[in-house]
Amino acid sequence: MAPERRRQSRPIIVVGAGVVGAAIACHLAREDRPVVVLDGARPGSGATGDSFAWVGLAKNGADVFADPLRQLGAEEFDRLVQDLPEPVGLQRSGAITWEDTVARTRAFVAAHRARGHAVELLSAAAALEREPALRWAPDVVALAPDDGGVDPVALTRAMLRDAEAHCAEIRLGDPVRSVLVEGDARSASRPPWARCAVRLSCWPREPRSRRSLRRPACAPRSRALRAR
Repeated sequence: MAPERRRQSRPIIVVGAGVVGAAIACHLAREDRPVVVLDGARPGSGATGDSFAWVGLAKNGADVFADPLRQLGAEEFDRLVQDLPEPVGLQRSGAITWEDTVARTRAFVAAHRARGHAVELLSAAAALEREPALRWAPDVVALAPDDGGVDPVALTRAMLRDAEAHCAEIRLGDPVRSVLVEGDARSASRPPWARCAVRLSCWPREPRSRRSLRRPACAPRSRALRAR
């Protein structure tokens, strides 16, 4: 879309500056669509900030990743992280999981390996050496060494900054009070006293500190997921 057409087009309004809203705004802005993001608070201050934000294979059967959409999503995520203007706190520290029987754990690993996924078997001793916080491990566990997590707020912030770099308008402290529906058209309304846009370049650039997540496991059918 040419700049003249952008100015003449009605903007697409994205309500909410969480990770979903940020992703929508980022991709629409990259397609040269006019976008306005509205949120009554700071980015990622709702459900996004409480997300575990795990990326990988842990506790998902191999058949789940056979879906082309899932494969495409994983590839697009890797590309997005490389393209964003700042780090998103991605750390691939790995994940250890197991099923309720040794046989099912072996089958879980075998199914993933048959599809070329980076999942392997570890002995209980190797698992406890790798994860000292574990109190117990079964005879064999599944290790997905490339699994990891992101800082969900940092990811959200980076996508919004990228959207703004592509001419999206980000309005924080600008709550939506109602949605008007007219036929197939929907528009968001906000109170006239709401503040104007807060430029993303004015945000603190330090990423939110992440809590160390180490969960000791005492019983079968558990998992050890760590985000440093």
